[in-house]
Amino acid sequence: MGWRPAFVLLWLVFAAAIRHVAEGSAPVLRDSRLEALPTVLAGGKWRSRPSARRSEARWPAMASRPEDSCLRIYTNQEEIAIEAQIFYVRTRRPGNRLNKEAVNCLHGHYHSVERQIVAFQPGAEAGFLRLERAESRSSVLYWFQTPGLTTADNFRLLLHLYGQDLQRQRSDGCLVKLAYFGSPDPRKDAALADLAPFVHRALGEWLAR
Repeated sequence: MGWRPAFVLLWLVFAAAIRHVAEGSAPVLRDSRLEALPTVLAGGKWRSRPSARRSEARWPAMASRPEDSCLRIYTNQEEIAIEAQIFYVRTRRPGNRLNKEAVNCLHGHYHSVERQIVAFQPGAEAGFLRLERAESRSSVLYWFQTPGLTTADNFRLLLHLYGQDLQRQRSDGCLVKLAYFGSPDPRKDAALADLAPFVHRALGEWLAR
């Protein structure tokens, strides 16, 4: 057993042992919808319309559905279109539904052919994927965003959310996915990197309500 699984096991045992200390649920957002996120970002550089795709229908079968979702197409002044999928999970209990498996399931069960971690702004990292399925191609930027943490690392997210639970702090958060369809395109890659900080900032303000 590697050190990570062993550490997680010890952490879970510790959490279970003191569960009675942290009674009640962590505070979460109330009376707010993801549709309240701005439809125009960066002073008009990015404008959005609703997405016709129903990606929520492909939420992984092993995970309970998110409490809220927002699917939009953001288009910049160069007419480059980026699909944004944002899913809000109210609490980590009964399990962490913000997971890397959800990224591919929500995208249509593509196969990953390239994966890397990128820092799209200070203190915020995202996973960058090149995906393919038969003749289809897609590029995806994704991250998990909770109060106090933005990461593409499931293990780091898990520890953070358990820590939040133990302190009776918020353990809610969002899975964010930005994508374009078709062969890799440097202009569209640049558009993904450009849009990400604006979506991250708007979602951070939404989570702070």
